[in-house]
Amino acid sequence: MIRIEVGGILWLFENVQSRVGEDHTFAMKLPLYQPLSALTTETPLVSVIMFCRNRVHLIRRAIDSILKQSYPHWELIIQDGASTDGTKEVIESYSDPRIKLVSEPDDGPFDAMWRAYKRCQGEITGSCLSDEELLEHALEEGVNYFLCNPETAAVGRDLFLINQDGTQICRCDSSEFNFLDYLSLHSLFAIQAVLFRRDALLDLGLLTRQWRIDCADFELLTRLAEKYRIDRYPGTVGKYCQQHEGQLSTTPEIGFFCAVGQLRFIDHHFRTNSLINLLGSYPLREAFGLIKRLYQSKGAKELESKLDACFDSFHVRDTEQFLETAQQAIGIGKLHLAQRILMGIKESPVDGVSAKRLIAEILDCLFQPKEAMESWRALGELGVPGAVERSLISQLRVFGVNSKQILGNQKKWASRLAQIPQAGMLVVGPTDQKRLRLAFHSADWSSVEIRHQILPILTYLDPTQFETTCYASPQSSLPLVPESIHVEQLENNSSEGFIKRIREGQIDILIELSGLNPGNQYSAMAARCAPVQIAYLGHMATTGLRQIDYLIADEWICPPILRDLHTEKIIRLPQCYTCFDIPRLGLANGISEPRRLDSRFTFGCFASTSLMNREMLECWARILVLAPHSRLLIASPELSASDCRSSLQEFFRIYKFPRECLLFLPRLPGQIPPHLTAQIDLYLDTFPHGDPYGVACCLSRGIPSISVSGETMASRLGSSLLINAGMQDYIVRNFSEYVNLATSLSRHPQDLQRWKTTLPTQLFESGLTNVPRFAKQFQEVLKGAFKSVP
Repeated sequence: MIRIEVGGILWLFENVQSRVGEDHTFAMKLPLYQPLSALTTETPLVSVIMFCRNRVHLIRRAIDSILKQSYPHWELIIQDGASTDGTKEVIESYSDPRIKLVSEPDDGPFDAMWRAYKRCQGEITGSCLSDEELLEHALEEGVNYFLCNPETAAVGRDLFLINQDGTQICRCDSSEFNFLDYLSLHSLFAIQAVLFRRDALLDLGLLTRQWRIDCADFELLTRLAEKYRIDRYPGTVGKYCQQHEGQLSTTPEIGFFCAVGQLRFIDHHFRTNSLINLLGSYPLREAFGLIKRLYQSKGAKELESKLDACFDSFHVRDTEQFLETAQQAIGIGKLHLAQRILMGIKESPVDGVSAKRLIAEILDCLFQPKEAMESWRALGELGVPGAVERSLISQLRVFGVNSKQILGNQKKWASRLAQIPQAGMLVVGPTDQKRLRLAFHSADWSSVEIRHQILPILTYLDPTQFETTCYASPQSSLPLVPESIHVEQLENNSSEGFIKRIREGQIDILIELSGLNPGNQYSAMAARCAPVQIAYLGHMATTGLRQIDYLIADEWICPPILRDLHTEKIIRLPQCYTCFDIPRLGLANGISEPRRLDSRFTFGCFASTSLMNREMLECWARILVLAPHSRLLIASPELSASDCRSSLQEFFRIYKFPRECLLFLPRLPGQIPPHLTAQIDLYLDTFPHGDPYGVACCLSRGIPSISVSGETMASRLGSSLLINAGMQDYIVRNFSEYVNLATSLSRHPQDLQRWKTTLPTQLFESGLTNVPRFAKQFQEVLKGAFKSVP
């Protein structure tokens, strides 16, 4: 028996060890979903709640979206928190009797939500808040789903994120509802796009229970999932304005308030409700992983050692269990624990290749790119798929690697692709068509580069000059593009299928955006898919592949002196090699300046930890030593892992900096919110692989950056942005100059304030955030590249 106690909860695992090698499940099974009665009519009443306060600038758009619904049987329950800005008067101007308003003081948004829910009369309930809109068929499709699936108590769908002016930014897809993932805060199920059966909510005590006001939606879905079925039905049903004047739900203060509320709810709720009963039908290690995540989320270090000892008590008996255990440890951020497990290959019958691959994954996250590169290279020599590509990606982040070494390694990789048989010869002849057929391929259309640098360009491509198609790998989400652009999802990643698709489509220009990441189509391009083949953005170095005709760059990231170190011809855009569609803080989007939490001078970096190495960390430590009253803020997606944070803390511990001088925070991938940039005075770019998104995001919000300009393309990305922004004085040649400039600027913080007002506009005028102008330049270089085809 294993005894685990968390926050006063005692869980007993009986005979766990005897079952580890058998069925991998607990003896107790998850109770069947509680049945629901069928809807009383085929046209049930739908209650839509809307709670608000002082939203006169948004409320009309939200109400109008309900009035436009194709399904007529609805009531709109509006709970106004005694608005004083004219919101109440706008609502009262509507004469539709289905709109039911109550205006009274409340204790905040969650309190207002419960008040609105208690006024509902419909058999189905949903929400449309003042900063949201429902698409025309949202209610009709939801009603039809419940009619066809009477056992379902809630159904979630997807949303578009929009600006305050209604412009779509991207699509926000909900996850398939998995109770374990949701409970451990590891999945997204957007409450804004969920419809509920009201009888299920009543059974939970909607009208009688004292509900929490610090995690209302989390408590609601958790209690519902314990008894009823929750589904996700693909399709977009609404729009959500995530950032606008007066926004409350996405502020860091509210985010912290809700996170603490969720943990308190978990702690309290499972004191009296058996978690084991709920996890009975889940794989043993998946359930155990949840308990580990709950430990971690509580942040109690004394519990982590107890947890590790408990984890070690599992007797690993075969390869599958061994690797599964290590992967689980990686998945919850216990990287050092995973490393210790994997080192057991000397005594265990584990597949050495699989263990070494996991070790390489860990090294990528723990500021050791050189060791990761060597590990991936060794795996590549063993023939592990994708390992050589991973070593080439890691080499761009290794201090001391130069362009000549990169070219040599890329040519070795390319020579392997050249051995793949070509699927017939491609005949290139003159074309009489008016439009060029342009194709983009990406293995991940949701990546930062794609969302902020490619999708905006596609919006402005001239459809009279280009017939454009976007190809997505099977594992990728589909891009949100204008109707004039075709989107095709590949059935698989096979080179033969991709070659056939491109040739049958008679594509003139093929642009690979994936770099060397899994799912790239360079093996197909080695067989010549299209007359013109181009590499862009994904891998900031030469491909070494002679069948790639062009590499898109600019004169700063790839000056003439580097020309002979690339197998491709270089297309140099007239200004910067890229353009960013980042809202300009305080200008076009109406967002007010977030509150600064600390007055001391703050250096910041928001790059992925995979772009950091120990040389870079030592450089930042020297800056803090020479600027003793300053602070360093690092915010990276990987810092959600406790071992990644602890490794960072361990590195800086020898310098004995005061605790308040270092701040390490997790952030969501692909998002650098304004409240983060508002906390820093100077951005510290990474080297030898720059962080262009972090630099651009800070520049667009008036925060200057300093960058080291090396001799590789990857090391000159930040420099290109700074030159185009008119900030040449913030570019240095080495770490010594980097330290001197950073410390000098920290002594005169008032000199940096001028950038707050001038940089965002300056950036737009330079073209760095002027997407329409960049798109025209991009079109011209593509047409020039095609004309030069022999």
